[in-house]
Amino acid sequence: MVLAVAVAATHLWWLAPAFTGGRPAAAAGPGLTVLTQNFEYGDVEDLRSEVRSAGAEVVVLVDVQPGQFDRLQASGFLSSFPTAAASTPRARPTRSS
Repeated sequence: MVLAVAVAATHLWWLAPAFTGGRPAAAAGPGLTVLTQNFEYGDVEDLRSEVRSAGAEVVVLVDVQPGQFDRLQASGFLSSFPTAAASTPRARPTRSS
């Protein structure tokens, strides 16, 4: 019983700063704003508005469907960032009998 209490107390002491400590001071210099968005059912204009209001410099979109990607390109959204990359899931291999 004493050992269990000692282990629990040590565990609480170890984790307490994560819950009670203040935020560390921000590093000097320019910051970077990153926006991540699940875009499975997204709208290009809503996304554009969200990026503007957040002041995002890096945007990571997940679950972008092929048609949505085409709309993102056609709207000029992707050209507002100096670098863009896209990745699609690999097709699953099919087994022939």
